[in-house]
Amino acid sequence: GSWMQGFALNIGICSAPLAELWGVYYGLCTAWESRAQRVELEVDSEIVVKFLRTGIEDIHPLSFLVRLCHGFLSRDWIVRIHHVYREANRLA
Repeated sequence: GSWMQGFALNIGICSAPLAELWGVYYGLCTAWESRAQRVELEVDSEIVVKFLRTGIEDIHPLSFLVRLCHGFLSRDWIVRIHHVYREANRLA
C-alpha cells in the first residue's frame, strides 16, 4: 500500500497510552471518512495493541477510548493492527 494521509492533534498533557489511543481513534475516524477499505494500523505501544486486540476491563480508565476504537474496528472494513518499534515510527 501507499501512504494516504496523516493528521496532527494537540491533546494536551496525558499519559503515553492515552495519547496513542487518541491517535488511533482519530486515525480510524480519518480513514473511515476517507472511505478506506483496508487499513494497516501501526502503533508503537505494545499495551495499546493488546487493548485493541483483546479488549480492556470496563473499570480501566482508558476503557471508554478503547471502546470507541473497537466501534470503528468492528465496521465493514479490514483493519490490521501491528506493533512497530518507536524507531520504525518516523513521525514519533
